Amino acid sequence: MQLSVQNSISAYLKYACVFFAVEIGTLLSCGCLSLLVRYILIPTVSWQTALNFNFDTICHSGVQPINNMCNFPSTEFDLTLGGSSVFTHGHPYSIVSDLYVPDSPKNNLAGMNILTLELLDESGNCTRKFRKSFSVPYRSTLVRFTSRLLLLPLHVTRMAEEELHIFVELASGYQNYQASFFQVSSFSVSYIHSAPDLLKFPYFLLFTNQP
Repeated sequence: MQLSVQNSISAYLKYACVFFAVEIGTLLSCGCLSLLVRYILIPTVSWQTALNFNFDTICHSGVQPINNMCNFPSTEFDLTLGGSSVFTHGHPYSIVSDLYVPDSPKNNLAGMNILTLELLDESGNCTRKFRKSFSVPYRSTLVRFTSRLLLLPLHVTRMAEEELHIFVELASGYQNYQASFFQVSSFSVSYIHSAPDLLKFPYFLLFTNQP
């Protein structure tokens, strides 16, 4: 009698283990399938543009130029594509800026800088503003020397530039609920301590749709 009870308990435990194993396997399979669909099968909608900055070289009275610039470098670019806005109404977007700056001693001492993005409506009024500070990442003299020594053949043959890549996220999960779509955007760089050598390479601004 006791042996029969033990056999029944063992059978129930086996059934329970098999049941939980099947459930866990099903959950893991569903999770992997959803990730596969999200990141591989469904493409990410993005819009990217290169930025070319403008600044004044002739200063007004009393204004001292810095790096031959009399004002903060800024630019404007169109936010329409084929007559339609690049933003889909109500969809979340990530707005990032890829900066490519020369690896110069002046940039390493430039300190803090501020990126400003203004979204303008059809009348030219600013309806949304994003600001984010950034600085050139610190690298010791030994690290910079070693990096330049290893990349020296690429620099000499001009297969690689002596530049630094800085990734700045201006907004995450931004949703546009404006009745009228944005026409133009204004993008500017302001510096706190000294003007960096930022204008030798273009900036890239990327708007990515987040499902």
